[in-house]
Amino acid sequence: VGVYTLLPLYLVTQRGFELNTANLLVSLSRLPALAVVLSAGYLCDRWGLGRTILLSLAITGTALILLAFGPDSLAVAMVLVQSAAGAGLFPPTLARLARQGPPETRALTISLTVALAAFTGAGLVPIGIGYLADLGFFDLALAAGGAVTLLGIPLLAYLKTEQ
Repeated sequence: VGVYTLLPLYLVTQRGFELNTANLLVSLSRLPALAVVLSAGYLCDRWGLGRTILLSLAITGTALILLAFGPDSLAVAMVLVQSAAGAGLFPPTLARLARQGPPETRALTISLTVALAAFTGAGLVPIGIGYLADLGFFDLALAAGGAVTLLGIPLLAYLKTEQ
């Protein structure tokens, strides 16, 4: 969410896109979300929740880093890839969260996690990216978002094992 809100600005100021083109690209990048969410559910059944989360984190983080530092020829593809892969995080993450504690705390666990994620993703992340962009480090801010996403992979080891 945090990257999404600033992608048009990034594409216009850093990659030289026309505003209409940037807005259209970001809008179109959300279209594969339904197919990706359904595919992620299928992969959860085939590979397990942890592997599906790992795949989605790896693709999303790598795409953000490539968007930030890769050649202009990759920009359109990376916008599409990071958006799609990010959508793939929702099914396995929510299913995994529901298994983290006893049944009587599952609703609270999910609601607190979603609230914190929304506050962070829609609030703190755009503020941080915008601040770094104002300082002239827009590319670095996106790459940092990708790096933080990739740093989520080792944290998977701390999740309760699948049953």
